[in-house]
Amino acid sequence: MERFIGLIGIAMILGIAFLASNNRKAINLRLVISGILLQLVIAVLVLLGSSIFTVREDQYAVLFRLGEIQRTDFAPGLHFKMPLVNNVIKFDRRILSLDTQPERFLTSEKKDVLVDFVVKWRIDNVKDFYTATRGDELRAQQSLGQIVKDRMRDEFNKRTLQQV
Repeated sequence: MERFIGLIGIAMILGIAFLASNNRKAINLRLVISGILLQLVIAVLVLLGSSIFTVREDQYAVLFRLGEIQRTDFAPGLHFKMPLVNNVIKFDRRILSLDTQPERFLTSEKKDVLVDFVVKWRIDNVKDFYTATRGDELRAQQSLGQIVKDRMRDEFNKRTLQQV
């Protein structure tokens, strides 16, 4: 979209430069009006294109107005937003995986146990997810990984090697 806005700006500058040239007798009024109309049509199409967004079945969408969350309950399909005022961020609705490196834990007998684990998780409340992580999936995975490691460490510390 930025590319189209840049092209519109260049076209307008060229149009103004053309009008300001010393060769005013050669300017064809019809050509100037058609150029301005073309620029306006392109600008309207770009604005219309930036006001439409789609949400797939495997996505959550969050609508922001000037940085504040306005809406999170979008059904799959085509939706509209106000360009330049509203912003939409999409998140994955599917089950996500967190695969970590094997971790050493101590049992209650102070024996080392090497544990490899995988966590399956998904976003349940997209507003809370965005508030907690600013929409950063990597930050969410790091927080979740730390919570799981702490809980596992607590559980392994309670048990003997036989119980594990």
